[in-house]
Amino acid sequence: MDTDPLLIGRHGPVTTLTLNRPMRRNALTVELADQLSAALAHADGDPAVRVVVIQGYGGHFCSGLDLQAAFRDHAPSPAAGAALVQQILVRSLHPLIQQVWDLSKPTVAALSGATVGFGLSLALACDLRLMGETAYLSTQFAARGLFPDGAVLFQLERLCGLGHALELALRPEKRLTALEAQALGLCGRTVGDAALETDAQTLALELAHGAPLSQTAIKRALKGPELRAVLAAEVAFAAECLRSHDAMEGAAAFFEKRPPVFKGE
Repeated sequence: MDTDPLLIGRHGPVTTLTLNRPMRRNALTVELADQLSAALAHADGDPAVRVVVIQGYGGHFCSGLDLQAAFRDHAPSPAAGAALVQQILVRSLHPLIQQVWDLSKPTVAALSGATVGFGLSLALACDLRLMGETAYLSTQFAARGLFPDGAVLFQLERLCGLGHALELALRPEKRLTALEAQALGLCGRTVGDAALETDAQTLALELAHGAPLSQTAIKRALKGPELRAVLAAEVAFAAECLRSHDAMEGAAAFFEKRPPVFKGE
């Protein structure tokens, strides 16, 4: 199996970017985020590429930020949490979300298995989403004492309304099945797991035959400029939560495989 964390495929006018860390359910690291960003920039600048598909290898889309990698050099602490905001969120993850959002070409997310935490942020930044029948969505941030970042709250409110956004964010243990996500407008279609990759390519090829200038204009008109301000505002909330003892307890509980005990400190 190829060990590169990002696999890049090209089928005519469609570029397919596959997250390839299956042993970690394709959890994001800075390295993977930076590779994904570089591949997106290349696809956006190549006039022969008309559509970008993002998917995961090994049965899952993306389980969010890889906390083990994030805390590899530092034990969980308020100081380490503050450093994570600058080193990971501000430098890599937020720019990646903005880049996906701003891409001039249509983007399709093919969601299998777990789409969790920042993986959900990444999926919702794409234009269209397909889900395999056994795939699920979950926020998970609050389960670790973290602020939901990557504009996931902004996207959830826009797509499914304030009530559903609050329920998903405040109940991180809640999982949305593919059919539930489709009913809420979080994905366009649910397909059989075995057909997901093929159906995503079929959708991408359909989009590739569209008028590029019209598609770009539609994306810009509908998406608007708000995301940049949302991401900037998130930094303060994320830093506040990451400096807390609750966030450190959440990380420690994750590593120790036990339920966290939050104290609001």
